[in-house]
Amino acid sequence: MNKKIVKALFSYAVSKEQIRPIMQGVHFEEDVCVATDTHVLVVYKASNPALAGTTKREDGTDIKGQFPAFKRVIPKSKGKPVNFNWSQVYKAIKWFKKQDGYNPQDKLAVGEAQVTMEILLSALEVFNAAGDLSFIKASEFGPSRPILLESDQLTAIAMPCEANLEKVDLERVDCESVIMSYANLINTYAIESSKPKEAKVEMAWL
Repeated sequence: MNKKIVKALFSYAVSKEQIRPIMQGVHFEEDVCVATDTHVLVVYKASNPALAGTTKREDGTDIKGQFPAFKRVIPKSKGKPVNFNWSQVYKAIKWFKKQDGYNPQDKLAVGEAQVTMEILLSALEVFNAAGDLSFIKASEFGPSRPILLESDQLTAIAMPCEANLEKVDLERVDCESVIMSYANLINTYAIESSKPKEAKVEMAWL
């Protein structure tokens, strides 16, 4: 097992809420380990068989309880391929989050589905830790179904939001959230991030 990937599961995929303590750990089975916060679920296709059947906190202590039946929510049918450059999506979302007016509910349109960028980024952070961003094969299954991301090492799903195709790429109004298309996100990132930053003038108010 790659400890860096397991650490990323703890950092980005386990729940931070106290409501369901079992989701605050990584669950181990014979051949996989998994983490979920109900919005994103990531399965690492490796495990330590000695830990099979346990759910662990990052310090190695056990969490008692029944881990959710995660295999049921992973799509079994073949969806529509999503031909995004996921390395670029990862960089663009991380940049977009730092911009003025960013709303945590901002979304990315992925085919017919729309996913909150925060949720999608959580999954992509684990792929990044695994070095797999360039190897992601993605599928979408419609507006109310999860987005499926897969590589040789990882399988992840990101839960969608209610789709509203009419609002894709509209300008932000006040502090409301926006829905961006892949092309708009990548183009905005490419153009705006390459502009030279204005030098800050110390004590400009004087």
